[in-house]
Amino acid sequence: MNPRLTPTGHRIIDPAALADAISHLVNTWTDSSLADSIGTQLTCTELEALTQLFDAAGADETATIWRTHHATGDDEGDDHNPDGSLRQIDETPPAGTPHPATSGLASSTVGSER
Repeated sequence: MNPRLTPTGHRIIDPAALADAISHLVNTWTDSSLADSIGTQLTCTELEALTQLFDAAGADETATIWRTHHATGDDEGDDHNPDGSLRQIDETPPAGTPHPATSGLASSTVGSER
C-alpha cells in the first residue's frame, strides 16, 4: 500500500486507523466541561486547528461548543467573537495601521492569540 500524505507531509499509513482515532478524539473531546476547563487556554490558532478537525468529522456542534467556550477568554482584537465565530477582517484598516494581508498573515490568524 502506498502511504498517503497530509497537506503538511505526514504519512497516513492506515486510513482506517486514522478514521478510528479521529472518531475517538471527537467522542472524547465532545464533553462541554472539558471545553469550559481548557478552551480559554488554547491560542486561537490551536482552537481553529481542533475545531477544523471536528467540522471535518461532522461534529459541528462540538466545534461550536469549543469555539464558544474559547471565545469567553478572548480579548478585544482576538480572533473570535463572543459567540465563538471568527471575526471578519476589516478590509480598510485605519490609516497607519498595517493590514494583515500586507504583513504576510493569513486571515485565519488575524489578531492577537490567546
